[in-house]
Amino acid sequence: MQTNTLEKPANPSLPVRVPPRLGPEMKALLDSTDTLFRAAALHNGPVHLITPGALERNVAQMREAFESLGLDHQIYFAHKACKSSALAKQARKSGIGIDVASRNELVAALGAGFTGERIICTGPKNREFLRLALMQGCLISCDSEDELEKLAELLEEHPEIASAQILLRISNIRSRDRSAIAAASRFGIPQESLPRIFEWLPTVPRLVLKGFHNHNDERNRDAKAGFIDNLLSLMEQAYAAGFAPTIVDIGGGLRSIRVANAQDWSDFIDQLAQGLLDKTGTGTWRNFGLGMSISEKGAIAGRERVQGKYASDEEFQDVLTTVLQNDAFRGRPLAEIFAENMFSIAVEPGFALLQQCGLTLLRVVGVKEAADGTPLVLVDGNIYSLSQGVTEILYDPYLIPRQKEGQARPFAANVIGNMCREEDVITKRRIVFDQVPREGDLLCFTNTAAYNSDFEDSNPHQHPMGRRFVAQERGGEWSLLSEEAYSPYAA
Repeated sequence: MQTNTLEKPANPSLPVRVPPRLGPEMKALLDSTDTLFRAAALHNGPVHLITPGALERNVAQMREAFESLGLDHQIYFAHKACKSSALAKQARKSGIGIDVASRNELVAALGAGFTGERIICTGPKNREFLRLALMQGCLISCDSEDELEKLAELLEEHPEIASAQILLRISNIRSRDRSAIAAASRFGIPQESLPRIFEWLPTVPRLVLKGFHNHNDERNRDAKAGFIDNLLSLMEQAYAAGFAPTIVDIGGGLRSIRVANAQDWSDFIDQLAQGLLDKTGTGTWRNFGLGMSISEKGAIAGRERVQGKYASDEEFQDVLTTVLQNDAFRGRPLAEIFAENMFSIAVEPGFALLQQCGLTLLRVVGVKEAADGTPLVLVDGNIYSLSQGVTEILYDPYLIPRQKEGQARPFAANVIGNMCREEDVITKRRIVFDQVPREGDLLCFTNTAAYNSDFEDSNPHQHPMGRRFVAQERGGEWSLLSEEAYSPYAA
């Protein structure tokens, strides 16, 4: 099978192809079609193959970005991005921490070998989550004043716990010149509440303020730098109030390149925009515009948002380096402020660390046509198997045929799922295949470990949920393991 970038069809009426970016593990696994069919035979439903080794490379690149700036740093793998115990174990071996957002995620992290000093607890927390976090000595990012009060009560109940280390999560981050203000978040505490909290905290001396936390998905690098400057200002306020925090946690929201060639995505956007303008068809399901529309003046609106949202042209390590070298707010690079004050910068990436860490296999059930003649490929999976509500799959899946046709012609179709709901359309983009998919063939979606594979997994109509297996290559041979059997320490 060919895993290199596919050539665009000569027929201009066909939709633009958008091949995915492939890491070395993905390329090798796609070349091993026997392994893919063996994996699909292990479960009567969607199969997710995890390649944990790719996480090591992503961690190394992130570390290099911080070390190049001379910064003390803490990297926490955001467990919410994928339920995989194999990836949690790999993160443990990589020497980083883990970010958990529920009691069960905390239990899973402990089962993967993490101890409390390498765990940060984020998100809204009930009392039992807080209790276990306290018992394990985890760093706790407090989401509300109510959580602070619960922690104080739990410390009273557990005199054996010496202290609790906390961050205050900020809900309304902004640049000092107000040129950038993040959308107010439902998570965290407004900055205006801090004077009251600073006054209350000394009454609970076992609550130790370690720093401040904010998560936002801002793409603009100057805005990101402004938000970090805001957190540094809060550190200054805390010192003035008598505290000695040391951690600035900037959350996640780091992106990476997912398509093989950014121009392919731009070409698709051009085709989509032209189809909207001249009403000749967009190459998408029911002329879906991905957020683009025609303005009152007859021009395309929303292109920039679609271009950036779906296909980043930035590597996460470049973004981190540029943002932390910004000197516009304090007259010198932010990284220098961190270093001279011996502050530690923390990040909680999920998407960035899980690049190229997994793929998803869906069996082809058959081919049909919609009422308007649109060709459809039906697969044994659905929008919950690939979490379409979280992130639209923008790149092409690979067709893994049981038998390759000699005189095949390109075939364009939407991929639809097995759920009895109209919205179960897995690819709103029409995908160009090298031949007509047949029953028993596989569709392989690459780079699905982050959020796509199991963030919304469920079993509508009692269809099987997806199952994860680890694909491990040794000496050119691929083996398939259960996540329970996988160990990153095995020779």
